Amino acid sequence: MARNREIWIKCVVAYTVAGAVSAMTVGFLLGAIGRKLGTGHLSAKLFVLAALYLVLALRDLGCVRFPLPERRCQTEKVWAHQFGFGIAAAMWGFHIGLSFATWATFGSSFIVATFSLIVGDPVFAGVLMLTYWLGRVIPLWMAPILISSGREAVESPAIILKQRRTYQRMSALALTWSTITILLMLIQPMLKNSPAPMW
Repeated sequence: MARNREIWIKCVVAYTVAGAVSAMTVGFLLGAIGRKLGTGHLSAKLFVLAALYLVLALRDLGCVRFPLPERRCQTEKVWAHQFGFGIAAAMWGFHIGLSFATWATFGSSFIVATFSLIVGDPVFAGVLMLTYWLGRVIPLWMAPILISSGREAVESPAIILKQRRTYQRMSALALTWSTITILLMLIQPMLKNSPAPMW
């Protein structure tokens, strides 16, 4: 970025747009699969979803251990040499935007995917996955503000990895919040239908 701001902007835009396309496509497909499976028994599905989120939160906190359904690979660094930075950035974005084509570091990435499947609305699911993707690329767009030198840019991945435990706790918090929100959504109609107290 320090050497050529124009190339940096081109790469970040390519990465963002390509990832947006793949994220929306995955969301649309998940929503279509959910619609095909049927949206009946929504309450039961949401209870299962809440339980899944709770288990994933416990995993991120280290209380339970199990592998996530993931493809154990990274994006290819060699693409930059084969295709140039602009095309490689688009390929990296598209690959990572698929959500399930690389390592799944935390359980929180499954929140959006499972919710998209359960809702069963392709358009809603596509927009949801797009929003999730845009949230993932915000740190990339913020990099010029947060990183002031080339040395910091080189050291930043190591610094981020040192904070892995903090990110796991944040992911667990998001999953726990999602669990509570779903349970409140399910309990609220029950409370409305319950008889009024006699005092």
